[in-house]
Amino acid sequence: MKILIVGAGAMGCYMGAVLTAAGQDVILYDVDIAKMVLLDCQGIYLEELDGGLQIIRPQTREKIEVIEPVDVVILLVKGYNTYAAAQSIATIADCQPDIISLQNGMGNLEILSERFPTNRLFAGVTYQGAYEVSPGNIIHTGSGKTFIAPLEAQREDSAREYAALLAGSGIPAAAVPQPQLERLLWQKLLVNAAINPLSAIYHVRNGVLAENAQTRQEMEELTREGVAIAQAKGIDISFEEIWQAVLDTCQKTAANRSSMLVDVERGRQTELDIINGGLVWTAREVGMRAPAHEKVMLRFRESCPQLPNNQF
Repeated sequence: MKILIVGAGAMGCYMGAVLTAAGQDVILYDVDIAKMVLLDCQGIYLEELDGGLQIIRPQTREKIEVIEPVDVVILLVKGYNTYAAAQSIATIADCQPDIISLQNGMGNLEILSERFPTNRLFAGVTYQGAYEVSPGNIIHTGSGKTFIAPLEAQREDSAREYAALLAGSGIPAAAVPQPQLERLLWQKLLVNAAINPLSAIYHVRNGVLAENAQTRQEMEELTREGVAIAQAKGIDISFEEIWQAVLDTCQKTAANRSSMLVDVERGRQTELDIINGGLVWTAREVGMRAPAHEKVMLRFRESCPQLPNNQF
């Protein structure tokens, strides 16, 4: 099976390296041509949880139009780049691959569904943690499970096949039945919404948030409010379940710097609008307010006024 990974950030490079090391036929693509040239020359330096270091050389491509037909695309770009990535994937000649979105935030599937048949679309979440020290220099900071589900129930066998491919390559994974997809995505959204903005505001690693009394309380407030919004949307989810998932994620990825914190440190656009902002807008749609998430977004904007597009 030929796999195209679109997005060469921390998770894209991590998955590209691990799948390649396991013998899978992987192509890594990103719009950053300089980064693709660098990865082609030096490979990916991957430091594992046990301190072991590997140098792995996945195939790279500098232009999407020269990529040969692939069987499946794993989409790992930031949510604000989903539309552009979908347009690029559609240009691959003579190719109708399945597409697996393992992205954060809200709205990604809606964008993909406008461009591709839903029977080719899969979505999921990953609780792996990875940190990009510099381009192609990746530290694996936490090992959690990856879950995949199809948008259409008749593709559940394929979801199991893709999960088995990841698991067989060293990335723990499982398939989830299609009716559970929305719940799966909400679970990860609420975990991200509680951890990521606070890690960026306080400039701390994930583990610190659960250890400090003040940030732990703030995470709990964000979680409780987020669960109430999800329940108002009809999602069968409980505060106790999500709060435990938040604490487990902080523990399992204690050494990880969240993607939002890394983006702040490097002066890049963040996913604040599609994570916490998505919850604020969803609350308004169901006639609720989201004061805790509104407050954390305002605090984020005040602490990072130099960043682009952090408004809601």
